[in-house]
Parts: sequence; C-alpha cells; structure tokens
Amino acid sequence: MMPDREYKSFLITPFAPVHSFVAFWLDQQLCERKVRVRTAADEIRPYAFSDKIKEMIESCDFVICDLSGPRPNVTFELGIAHALLKPVVLISGDDPNTAPSDVRHLDIIWYSRDLKDFAVRMEAAVDYILAVRFTELLQKCSALVEEINKTETQPIVLCSKEEFVERAWSTPTLKQSKATWSATELGHDVLPLAAADGLSQEQQSAVFEWIKARK
Repeated sequence: MMPDREYKSFLITPFAPVHSFVAFWLDQQLCERKVRVRTAADEIRPYAFSDKIKEMIESCDFVICDLSGPRPNVTFELGIAHALLKPVVLISGDDPNTAPSDVRHLDIIWYSRDLKDFAVRMEAAVDYILAVRFTELLQKCSALVEEINKTETQPIVLCSKEEFVERAWSTPTLKQSKATWSATELGHDVLPLAAADGLSQEQQSAVFEWIKARK
C-alpha cells in the first residue's frame, strides 16, 4: 500500500509531435498510481527556460527521460536530474544500439515495438521508485536492529512498512536516488525514521557503538 498522495514526475523529452503522444500516454497510464507526468511545455514561468527546467526537476518526485534521437536538451536536462540525485527512468523509441554510449549500460525501457510490454515495465519501474526501494531499506534496518537488540536492554521497535514509506517520502535524504547505503548511513539517516517512536539518546549511542565495533 502506497501513501494516499499524488506524485509528480517530470518528463525529459525531445520536442516533436510523437513525443507529445508519449507524454499523454504516460500520464494516462500512470494515473492509477497517482502519478502526474509533466513536461516543460505544461507550465509557464516568467524567467529563463533553463531555470524553469531546473525548478520543475527539483520539485518533482522522479524523472522519466526519453532518449529517442540525438537531442542536446535531453542530455542537458538529464544531467540536471542526476546532479539533483533524482530517481530516473530511462525510456526510448529508438533501436537499442543507438543509445548514447554513456548511458547504454543502464536499464532503458524500449517502447517502439510493444506498448503492452512497455506499460508493464514502466509500472514496475515506477512501483520500485514509489515504494519498493523504501521497503528494501526497511528490511535492511530490520536486519541491523535484530543484531543490535541481541545485546541491548532497551530494544528498538520498528514502525510498519506503510508508516515508513510515508515518513520516507517526507524526508529529502531518503528520496534521493542511492544505489547502496552503508551501515553508518542506515544508522544515522534511516533507522531514526524506521523506529516506531524514534530513537532515544541511549539507543542512538548503542547503534553507533555497534557499527563502530564492526568496522
């Protein structure tokens, strides 16, 4: 179960009629997941276009980037998304072999041949961004707490998965796109949110002493 809220996605896309259709299709396809897909054309700002792009990427929950065709604006905006540590879903309607060499090693969802398969893959990618990665974080915290509680007189109790996902979406540090979390980061950034009633000073000290002893 995901939080009852609307999510904002920014679509980085080439400027061409076919990509307007892709934007519309994505918005319709993801509406059941309460995701609104927006492009730079959807909003007007009284300042430089590049500043508008940065602001829209900064305020979104995640980015969808269409790599179809050689488009300098797409590369520029993708760089902004990565700099802001936004989760990114890469898509393309081109032949897989034409993807830019610096992103060819990444997972790219292709939509040129089979829209049904594209829909399944997009939904899986979005589900991961919206909740699954937070569930995985909670599982890592659970393993950490299980070990710490073996030696502590004041055991740590974790909150429910639903509560943790809700808390995580309200915390900028956890919304960042990170592939791995060290034990120190889990103890400092994640565990205080995962604990049902937070961590007391004694529990926080116990966590860092446990991590320090195992480095």
